[in-house]
Amino acid sequence: MYKISKIISLPVISLYESEYQGTIYNIVFDNKSNKCKFLYILNDDDNIEKIINLNDIYLVGKNCLFIKNTSCIDLKTNFDMELKQFTPLINIPV
Repeated sequence: MYKISKIISLPVISLYESEYQGTIYNIVFDNKSNKCKFLYILNDDDNIEKIINLNDIYLVGKNCLFIKNTSCIDLKTNFDMELKQFTPLINIPV
């Protein structure tokens, strides 16, 4: 189990391609199952928001998060309808 404060702002690295994919900037929470579902990623180079399912994470290290390959990453716009039922954890009242 990891703290959300430790996961936010970690860089994401794909192992197969050995490439930097972006930085985690938000986490989405499912109120029904009380579990986190997705991570939002922003790449500084192209400013495109992407999303990773938490099940696709290979390893969380001290300084970065690893995924197996880039097929685990999807565009956030592809999941807009599905993401409406989840709650983002950044900028919500406590």
